[in-house]
Amino acid sequence: MAGRWAPFQSIPSVAPPSGYVRLSDLTLNGILFITTTELARLIDNFPTLERCTCHHLTFLDPSPVVQSRRIHRRASLALRRCMISRCKDMTVSTQAALAADVLAVARRIGVDNRTWDATLQALLALVPYAFERANVWLEHQNGSALADTATIYCSSPGQGQSEGDDVRIDVRVRRPSTGQDAGSLLAHVEEIALNLSFADVETVDTLPWDALQAIVDSPHMRRLLITCYTLPSLMQARKTSKRILCSVLRRTQLAWALESGKLQFQTFKPNPFTSEDILSIPTGHTIDGTTIALDITEQAEWLLHSDNPYDPRNSRKEYLRQLVAARAGRESTDTVPETAPSTADGPQNTAGEQSSEAMEVVMPDYEHGEGTGDEGCD
Repeated sequence: MAGRWAPFQSIPSVAPPSGYVRLSDLTLNGILFITTTELARLIDNFPTLERCTCHHLTFLDPSPVVQSRRIHRRASLALRRCMISRCKDMTVSTQAALAADVLAVARRIGVDNRTWDATLQALLALVPYAFERANVWLEHQNGSALADTATIYCSSPGQGQSEGDDVRIDVRVRRPSTGQDAGSLLAHVEEIALNLSFADVETVDTLPWDALQAIVDSPHMRRLLITCYTLPSLMQARKTSKRILCSVLRRTQLAWALESGKLQFQTFKPNPFTSEDILSIPTGHTIDGTTIALDITEQAEWLLHSDNPYDPRNSRKEYLRQLVAARAGRESTDTVPETAPSTADGPQNTAGEQSSEAMEVVMPDYEHGEGTGDEGCD
């Protein structure tokens, strides 16, 4: 076709001009682009597009999108989700950054480009190199034209029957209210929520957490939230969060976030436990007249249990009762010698871990965010 735009050269035939086509979903597979900006401009041609999925793309020049070269210098306001996977010679972090560029996230959440680039770079450092798929989407509240939350979901497929690994990052912003910061219309990043799920929980020991310190130390930042209740890998995510919490209790990771008072963890209960809760956790507890000392692993498990009166089976008191019973059972059979509390996670389960594994996990009846990022990814 004469005058055909470059990205369409590898497509045998094309639909009528985009002005006559109302698309809500677009999937691109195995296409060669000269630059990433060409991909963004192609997507801009469909003003009604809501979701774009890209597989196995090739870019001769993988440099970031040049926003000033986009049609009308803006991305479609209808576009809410962009998923990119398995592009040639692209890491998952580069794919996630490209998806964010296609969505023009910085402009659409109202954050200045420098702040967004620094935040994104720090967060993507937590995503393992071996991941293959990146999904970025925007969430709006109260009918606002500007988005309130940008979510980045990166994952790798499981092997055989094992679950895959995934990282979900929610970046939430706050805009100045009337009369506040009147000289600035820019929003500020006020919260980052991380949901990490790794089959090998020791992966978290090597993550570059310090890359987040400058972001969390911002005066506008309210909290860094570690969550573990997002599907599909709920129990795997819980184990990963517990590993992180154990390192926090030992002050080997995220000590700066803990000391800042901004670190929080959230399990199934609506209210998270805070830095103050972690710093003030007692090593000894009394339950039904019995005093019991907790090691680091057991302290983490106690914190992760809920005090929700509507979920007594997973309460902290019930956890202590099961822990007492497990220890009493060991003493009565005299099969395991008494040992001092351990401060490290070992390959063997403590009595607390054994009792927690036997407890039933009750799913919450509330939702968080827009799905898991797994929709439309197959």
